[in-house]
Amino acid sequence: MTWRRLSWQAGYDYVEDVARAFVRGAFETPRGANVVDLPGELAVDSRLVLDGCSALKDLPPGLRAGAISLRNCVSMRALPERFHTWFLDLTGCVHFCEWPGQATVEHGALILRGCVELRRLPDWLRRLASLDVSGCIQLRAI
Repeated sequence: MTWRRLSWQAGYDYVEDVARAFVRGAFETPRGANVVDLPGELAVDSRLVLDGCSALKDLPPGLRAGAISLRNCVSMRALPERFHTWFLDLTGCVHFCEWPGQATVEHGALILRGCVELRRLPDWLRRLASLDVSGCIQLRAI
């Protein structure tokens, strides 16, 4: 196995994980931790919560999780190719503006509240239980 340290800003040393990680249950960052990088090919069985990770710019391609919360990840501009989730919360990701060519958010909720640079929804978006685009001031069509 190849071990890789998750990178945290301000020298916060929290956890080691395998480069090809599968997390059973939820992975949630502690308050005040600022994740900069995640292991490649990360899959989370339940929830991935990275709220407030202001330095986080990228997620690994192929990321899979039942629910992904990236609230106030203000450096996040794009989502990775081939990611898959049922629930995605990008509330307060003020610089988010780029969708991947291939990805899946289905049957659950897509929350884009306050994504002020978002101009369009992805072509691959299909059936959702809930869509929140309040505060997406540049979005012109749904």
